[in-house]
Amino acid sequence: MKTSSISTLAAAGGLLAALAGGAPAEAALASKTLYASGVTAPGGMVFIKDSTAAGGHVWYSDHVNGVCRLDPAGTGATATANPSTCLVFGAATQIAYDPLGKWLYMVDISKRALGVRKIAVNTTTGTLNKLKQSTLVPPVAGMRLTAAAVDPKGNLYIGERQGGGIYKYAATSNTAGAAGAATQVGSTEDGAGVLSFAFGKSTVAGTTTKADDLYVAGAATLQIMPDVNGVDPAGNGACTGANQCTSVDVGFGIFGPQSVAFDGTYVYAGDVTIMHRINPADFSVVDYAVGYSNLSAIVVSDKITNPTTGAVTPRQVYGADDPSAGGATGVGHVYKSPRKP
Repeated sequence: MKTSSISTLAAAGGLLAALAGGAPAEAALASKTLYASGVTAPGGMVFIKDSTAAGGHVWYSDHVNGVCRLDPAGTGATATANPSTCLVFGAATQIAYDPLGKWLYMVDISKRALGVRKIAVNTTTGTLNKLKQSTLVPPVAGMRLTAAAVDPKGNLYIGERQGGGIYKYAATSNTAGAAGAATQVGSTEDGAGVLSFAFGKSTVAGTTTKADDLYVAGAATLQIMPDVNGVDPAGNGACTGANQCTSVDVGFGIFGPQSVAFDGTYVYAGDVTIMHRINPADFSVVDYAVGYSNLSAIVVSDKITNPTTGAVTPRQVYGADDPSAGGATGVGHVYKSPRKP
């Protein structure tokens, strides 16, 4: 199994610059306010733009309600889960959204090991098309899945908690979504389990080409599997079944991460109590928001415009936790913070 090249990232200023320049200056922490409550062991969140009056919604997954839409109340300062939108699939962990094909993916960690549920999203009504769904079988019978992320080509990557395997369901086209059987394309460098995925981007040295980098939050440390699609001519090629990659810890200093997300510019990673923000250009890490209790899901919303009033809602960073870590029902929260430049 090959070790993924990080030469491009380092050459762009990455880890070498971070080490040479010392730790970055800490920015002021973002404030956070309670957005929703009543969740149980939240495993993932996505933001989906739609044509409703809200302009878009946060969707979350938990072990009781499956995946549900959060509907803003009043001025939008708080929200509640809309039970008519929910879909249960085993014990749902991370969810992933494919904006090209308009597919939502849910992975199951329950002992039933149901695999991956693929559901069509109706972005006009802001709902799931429950009549258009299918199940992708687990890569190995009985495997409990925990992580999911979609790359810009519509390929679905999933992870599991026991052995740190990273698998890919290939998309048949940009819009058809993932299908068929999964292929193992990598694993964590220490064999530690995977809890959450997010795709980030980095610039290939000397070019304007963007590489797709898979950030891996797991039981030990935050890791990265760079350039999974092999666009860097100086790299090791795409991660495939025959050319498997290894995610590596490049010194982020984030231990026991349970969640990770990307907003188009920055990567966010959560450990038990702190949400960190990472600049992919130089791997610098700052604390973004604090005071969580088992932070297990993060998402950053788009800027949205109310189609009726024209009111603009700036981007927000959402973090979900559960003080009981799933030991009690409905004691978790979703907090929101302003997305800082």
